[in-house]
Amino acid sequence: MLMLSSKLKDVSVMSLQTGAKIAQVTRPVIDPATLDILAYRLSGKSLDSEGSLLLTRDIREVGNLGLIIDSVDELVQSEDIIKLQDILKLDFKLIDIAVIDDNKTKLGRVYDFSIDPMDFKIHQINVKRPLIKSFQNSDLIINRTQIVEINNDHIVVRSATLNEKAKPSAVSENFVNPFRKPSAPPASSNMTENN
Repeated sequence: MLMLSSKLKDVSVMSLQTGAKIAQVTRPVIDPATLDILAYRLSGKSLDSEGSLLLTRDIREVGNLGLIIDSVDELVQSEDIIKLQDILKLDFKLIDIAVIDDNKTKLGRVYDFSIDPMDFKIHQINVKRPLIKSFQNSDLIINRTQIVEINNDHIVVRSATLNEKAKPSAVSENFVNPFRKPSAPPASSNMTENN
């Protein structure tokens, strides 16, 4: 079951050992190559330093109280995790990044994304349309399979093909206007002429 990342913004990190809040989530550490959340940056009075991280593999459960872990011993310092150093240096932020399609058409900016709380993979990005386009269309939800490229400036997604754009809506074909009288059924086209 997917959940919006905004639900985890500023959420508490709870310890099963003490039953108390030990930290608060500030933002995710995202690997842009795989769109996985590898860790969460933390803040809190009881933390030893500002560089504290909670690796997503150490999260036991995502619940109403927040992220639940075994104990404070699960928290690590950013400099202690060698595998994460390159990703931490990238400092990739998904929120507010521009989204364009492979025809270089601007689609909008990411304002939220959906994750699976079981494996912390990003499955969908929610894109806020530019002001003028927002009058015609609502916000976009883009699946991760549509993403072609990610860099620090923008995300490139696969554009709809000409056939997909031109495909008529099934609803409009079968629409019946309740304020008009029904028209007579069309004459049958398989009638043969009498000689």
